[in-house]
Amino acid sequence: MSISPELLHQILLSPRIDDVPIPRISTISTPGFQTYQKQLLETNQVDPTMVMKRAFHDHMLQSVTTSTEQQLTPLQQLLVELHKKLRDLVPNRKDLHEILKDDRPNLALFDTAIFLGWVMEAGKALSMLESEAESITTTSWIELTRNMSSCNNFSSLQPTKQVSFLICSLLYLMDKADRAQQEKQSFYLRTAILPRLFHTEEGYQLERKYMMERFPNFDWPMARKWIRSLLSNISTHDMKEICDNPQRRKEMIARGWIASIVFQKDHEVYLPEMFCLDLDTLRAIRSVTRLAAAGCALGLHATQMAKKPPDVIVQQESKGDALIQVLNSQAFSSNSPHGSYETTVEDTMIGLVKEWRGEEGSTLSETEIETLRQQTRNVLRSQDPVIKLLDKRMQTVFGDLAVVYVQQSGQSSYIGVEMHTGINGRATNRSVETVFAVKARQAFASQGLGLYAYDLVKAAELASRVPALASQLYDKQILDLILTEGVDLQDTTAHM
Repeated sequence: MSISPELLHQILLSPRIDDVPIPRISTISTPGFQTYQKQLLETNQVDPTMVMKRAFHDHMLQSVTTSTEQQLTPLQQLLVELHKKLRDLVPNRKDLHEILKDDRPNLALFDTAIFLGWVMEAGKALSMLESEAESITTTSWIELTRNMSSCNNFSSLQPTKQVSFLICSLLYLMDKADRAQQEKQSFYLRTAILPRLFHTEEGYQLERKYMMERFPNFDWPMARKWIRSLLSNISTHDMKEICDNPQRRKEMIARGWIASIVFQKDHEVYLPEMFCLDLDTLRAIRSVTRLAAAGCALGLHATQMAKKPPDVIVQQESKGDALIQVLNSQAFSSNSPHGSYETTVEDTMIGLVKEWRGEEGSTLSETEIETLRQQTRNVLRSQDPVIKLLDKRMQTVFGDLAVVYVQQSGQSSYIGVEMHTGINGRATNRSVETVFAVKARQAFASQGLGLYAYDLVKAAELASRVPALASQLYDKQILDLILTEGVDLQDTTAHM
């Protein structure tokens, strides 16, 4: 089975088959040939892909038109490559492979009109192998080419333009053949491979095999060091229980992942080998927690200035959406000056406080406005102590939820069971939530993290699935490391 380790890992991490992040093919169909040709030949083209194709087009055009024999041999090589792409779409239909001829009479390689007919044959074959939506533009190209041939429009073109048309046509059909291959692979992945991996043990076996090949004999120096650090403060009694009880091992790995990896900020983190495929996931989780700490700190400052209880963040969650949108906006952080970003957030905070105060107290004094602006700047510059407090609270909630997840992951009545929550706000984008999500949402709200509860719940569930999967895949290897490092630690302690 041909599947990348990264995609396989994401499949195993996903709780539901519909959540698997399979690369999707663009829903936008390939443009018509004339649009494609115009984009390709534009002199002011900025699309890097089209710029490269234009350079290739010019090189091929020069190769043919400056040849002393004016042969189309370079284009014949492109045509053979197109034939190969078409055969790859139906690899088992050997009877169809011979329909497209790679070997052509040398004399015909001087005749652009004959060569255009060969390209049309390939185009017709492609139109029968594509999806219905994609075949429309291929059929349009066939009709355009047929009309040009029958009316002698093609022959009346200058030789250079004839060759240019052939090159553009070949590149166009090759792009469409590549898309057809992507659509085929995506369909096969969704309808055959994904259900097979999702509902059987084969996926776990494949990942273990990959890890064995990448790390022969599961030689994990970083994991060994990490496990040793987790065991350093554990009593002999707890050590024995962890060795004897798989559930306790899962809990130790879960808490260790959250505390010493996800929320580790004091020094650089070196991922244990069992998490080598989780680097992008770790970055995504940290991005959410970093933004959530700042956003929730701003939310608490806003409620204090509005003279409202912190619960208003949960009760009137939608009112904080404007602040969240500004904080999440990459446009400000990447394209605008830092001061402009801060000013925009400050103005949003002032508007939020006025909205929470209501009509009677909507006016803010100059002193209050300046205080609010200063608080906002301190938060955005990570100089506010509230951020550190909220970060610690987040770590505690994430750790507790990760333990709950691994405790209940074997009980289908908990993880994966959906229930109506009745909670308003952003959660209404999905009318049902897992029991885990409900508990997580309540936990974050109780710790002053309600403003970002929706994003934090998703991040916490993802953060919980990572160590749970690692324990499921590598419990034997983890136990071996615990036994080895545990004995070594005890010997070291005994000699001190």
